Order: sequence, then C-alpha cells, then structure tokens
Amino acid sequence: MLKIFFYVLAAFLIVGSIAAWAYIVLLGCAYNTSSYGCGLELADFFDGDFSFLAAVPWLLGILCLYLARKIR
Repeated sequence: MLKIFFYVLAAFLIVGSIAAWAYIVLLGCAYNTSSYGCGLELADFFDGDFSFLAAVPWLLGILCLYLARKIR
C-alpha cells in the first residue's frame, strides 16, 4: 500500500509541476490581449524560472520513485 502511495505521489509531483506551469503560462496569455500568437509552446518549459520552480517537486518525485522501488 505504501508502494502505491509513493508511485502516485511521484507522478503527482513530476506531472503536476508541468501542468501548473502550463496553467500559469496560459493565464498570462489570457491577460495579454495585444499578442496574437500567445499560447503554450515548448520554449516555455526551457525557461529558467520553470527549471528553478520545478526542481524541488522533481527531486521529491525522484525520491518517491526511489523509495517505491526499494519497498517490497
């Protein structure tokens, strides 16, 4: 049961940070009425701010994956 919990937590931490950043970028586009091509692009995920903000959830997600694989 703990193993499943760690796998679910790892998935939430890793995928959740990507989804949260996409939501933030799209919210920024909602208030930018002067730009025609504003939207979610792959270049948004190569931003330094994204790397900085996503580092902690990704490290915790990797730790959860490691712990889930160690539990028998």
